[in-house]
Amino acid sequence: MGKERNFKVKFKKFFYRLMFWKPIDDSLQSGYFDSILNSLLVLNKSEKKKVLTIIEKHNVQNLLFYTDLRNVPNILNQGIRMLKDINLQEEEAYYVWSYLQHDDSIDLEFDLSTRGNFWKWTSDINFNPKKMAVIGIDPDILNRLTERDWIFDQSANLVNITENIQPEAISWVMVRDETTYNKLKILIKEEDLKIDIYLGDEGLVRKGIGDHNNGKTIR
Repeated sequence: MGKERNFKVKFKKFFYRLMFWKPIDDSLQSGYFDSILNSLLVLNKSEKKKVLTIIEKHNVQNLLFYTDLRNVPNILNQGIRMLKDINLQEEEAYYVWSYLQHDDSIDLEFDLSTRGNFWKWTSDINFNPKKMAVIGIDPDILNRLTERDWIFDQSANLVNITENIQPEAISWVMVRDETTYNKLKILIKEEDLKIDIYLGDEGLVRKGIGDHNNGKTIR
């Protein structure tokens, strides 16, 4: 992913040098450049295949996305969107963590660690995990729904998705705040979403509603 982003930065600088004779307005910056760069990045389809091979080899059931607890209703409705594409209702707020969500891409982690290790990680950084939601993405459905190639950052074990992730790819949501857990159960039931909801606490996981995982458990 680092090499890919470096390439994007270098290409953008090179592109602007070529266009020095022409004024660069907002529409050109946001549209014309992106269309050229996107066409270049979709030429190589090997990264998605590489990630899917790793997923199969290591029996990875889900790709993980972490976000602020208050963002979950928006995500259940719209999916996980790149920051530039987030739509908000009047007076609605979205709380951005630059850790995994960016203007033009979304990072996902492999679900290879135990849930106990995850809670330990939140303690090590002195962060209140009750303010966090973990969202599990079904890699097979994500593969079917995404058109562009994925970018694999091997050093960080991150999968970079350069398009919005649709709600249909969400397999489950886990929170640690019981009040929010109960509210999300009601929301998922009312909207008839095929998404499981979990309440996690120090490695212990309670399942709410939903039959989306067909008996699978999250680790």
